[in-house]
Amino acid sequence: MESIVLTRADNDSWLTDHKGVHREIWDNLKMPSLSTLKHDTRFHDSPTSIEFIWNLDAPRGRGFNYGQRLSAYFIAAETGNYTFYMACDDECELYISLDEHRENAFLLLAITNRTSYRNWNQ
Repeated sequence: MESIVLTRADNDSWLTDHKGVHREIWDNLKMPSLSTLKHDTRFHDSPTSIEFIWNLDAPRGRGFNYGQRLSAYFIAAETGNYTFYMACDDECELYISLDEHRENAFLLLAITNRTSYRNWNQ
């Protein structure tokens, strides 16, 4: 297991416009996989829909052949080690950046097979 140390932000004022989780959805993928989503010509710039949700637990029951990206800011309450858990249907990846720039994000976790809903240790 890889460990990273997150540092509490000194200035939280820029967060006032960034509340919630940004959810982007791409419908009608040929196959529901990360590779298909990442190579779809619409990926990055043209999602089918965009919404904001309150947490990283994306709504269930959307159907099949779609992909989604959830983006949010995590501000550590205090400097220290943090553990992140993931569960997903099919595949998922968790990227984290130590600043607010998406281009500085690195892959922290990856799941390549379906897990049961909210099964954090599968």
